[in-house]
Amino acid sequence: MPRAVPTLTGLLVAAAVAYNYQDELKTETADIRHRLNNVKSTMDEIASTVPKALDNPKISLAGSSLDPYPKVAEAHHYVTQRFVPSVKGTWNEHISSAASSLINSDVPGRAQKFFMEKVLGESDK
Repeated sequence: MPRAVPTLTGLLVAAAVAYNYQDELKTETADIRHRLNNVKSTMDEIASTVPKALDNPKISLAGSSLDPYPKVAEAHHYVTQRFVPSVKGTWNEHISSAASSLINSDVPGRAQKFFMEKVLGESDK
C-alpha cells in the first residue's frame, strides 16, 4: 500500500504533463499553420504582380541577352567564367594534396608505435 500512493501520484503527474504537452503542441501547430497561411497569401499576392513585370522578352538569365541589366550580365559572366573555375581549381588542389599526404603518411605504423609506447610501456629498441 505505501508504494501504491507514490506510483499513482507519479502516473497522475505524467498524465498531466502529457496532456499539457499535447495541448501546447496543438496550439503551436495551429499558430504555425496560421502564419504559413498568411505568408502564402502574401506570396500569392506578390506572385500575381511579378509576371507583369517580367514580360520584357529581352531579359533571359539562361541566355546572353541581359541588355536591360548590364551589371547582372557582368556579374554572371564573372561568376561563370572566372570565379567558379578558380574555386574549383583551388578545391581540387587542396583535395589532391590532402589525399596525397594521407596516402604517403604512415598512420598505422605511428599508431602501433604510440600504442606500444604509451599503453604497453614498451620502447622500440
